[in-house]
Amino acid sequence: SLSTLALSCAAMAHAADRQIGVDPMLSVHWGTLTGGATTPAAQMGNHMMVGFWQRSSGAKAGVGSINTGVVEFQLPENPPQRIRSATLQFRARASQCSGAEPVVFEVFGYAGNGKAEPADATSGVRLAQLTANCTDNPAFAQVIDVSNLVRQLSVPSGLRFVGINVRKMNHRAGPSYFGFSAAKLTIVVASED
Repeated sequence: SLSTLALSCAAMAHAADRQIGVDPMLSVHWGTLTGGATTPAAQMGNHMMVGFWQRSSGAKAGVGSINTGVVEFQLPENPPQRIRSATLQFRARASQCSGAEPVVFEVFGYAGNGKAEPADATSGVRLAQLTANCTDNPAFAQVIDVSNLVRQLSVPSGLRFVGINVRKMNHRAGPSYFGFSAAKLTIVVASED
């Protein structure tokens, strides 16, 4: 039948697609002290840490740092029209977290440059929202569609980077500090336009 023929043609076209897994080339966090007398500039730290870190050793509640995690991926050279889809996925777990109130994170995407800069923590368009708690975090199994952003930034040749930042959005009481790991960008590319 005609519909069977159409389906087999579509299947053959997609058989030539290839999946490219891209690991981050940059993974940091920017933290700003809070709850103290002064508000210094954001400080960069290694690894992607997100949320409110409560300073221990007798500090009063609310003294610590607010942290935004940043990752940047170098995009493979591809004409934008060949990108069928692009998805992002994280793994994360609570490093310092207490209380029953969920932690709300928002994920933003921007044009990166492969360098860690303070503006990376506040750049971008909102891509998704994740809600986690302190003990069990199925939120981070969520696959985030970043196809439009990757298409916008892709070029047939040359160095291009896509940046992603994750920010804690709700004014939750108590510590809510999460370590993000294994950020993975998966791009499905067609072999021809």
